[in-house]
Amino acid sequence: MDLRKIEKNYKLLLVPGHCVMDEASAESIRHFVEQGGTVIMTAYSAKVDEHNRVFGTTMPGMLSNVFGISANAFERPVYHHTDTNEGGLQKQKMDLRRENPKIRIADYMLDIPITYYEILESGTADIWKVSCLQ
Repeated sequence: MDLRKIEKNYKLLLVPGHCVMDEASAESIRHFVEQGGTVIMTAYSAKVDEHNRVFGTTMPGMLSNVFGISANAFERPVYHHTDTNEGGLQKQKMDLRRENPKIRIADYMLDIPITYYEILESGTADIWKVSCLQ
């Protein structure tokens, strides 16, 4: 879907990892929300403009006022990836982790590996209680 032209009568718009965000796309998403639509945007979205330049404001750049948040920092719980048995024929990935974050939504614990997360500051956003447990 071209984010600059949301033509259908969708109720939900998913924006997964859409790194480049131009003004036309941001305005289209803003209009979609104003018309009652719901937008879910993942990390790595709206990082740079159409010229691959980072925004002069905190992320998500032109959409901070739409989502009511700003991303102030990010963390990587994995120090680095290395191959064990580096001189041998068989390689196995080894994660050196400094933390093992989990996501809890209400009473439900998501069991997914987390290699990257953003630290968000809420502005006008309605917040679901999500905690990072170790």
